Amino acid sequence: MSPPRLLITGSRSWTDRGRLHHELDRAAIHLGFLKVVDLSTAGGHVTRQLLIPEMRLIHGDAEGADRLADTWATLYRPHVVVERYPYPSLLGRRGGPHRNTYMVGLGADLCLAFLTPCTQPTCRRVDDHESHGTTKCAELAESFGIETWRVRR
Repeated sequence: MSPPRLLITGSRSWTDRGRLHHELDRAAIHLGFLKVVDLSTAGGHVTRQLLIPEMRLIHGDAEGADRLADTWATLYRPHVVVERYPYPSLLGRRGGPHRNTYMVGLGADLCLAFLTPCTQPTCRRVDDHESHGTTKCAELAESFGIETWRVRR
């Protein structure tokens, strides 16, 4: 059986490391990789147990949510294998959508989308909406049949 694959898409302006780590723990539990045991009632502490030997974490290697996901992965090294797919700058503005399509096409068991409000100065929309690239990647993952959790700031 292949290890579970967790796809991360997120805004470059996501800065809440604690929330991101909490959501990644929830996802790892959902995927059967991790079990959290609360021993605090017996004077102990919370401990984490790995249930399977490996999990894959896939992201686009951008500032914000992607890089913060790397900090979570280090807590479980070498059991969490990180696959980074940086922005192919040779493609210009098409690089982000191309990279996201490639990552989604690799397949995942779950996608976490860390969304922030759009702050793009060139955005022409007048309504309140969330970061464009993250929203589109989450929608693409869903269209591929990948369960997707949206986490909003």
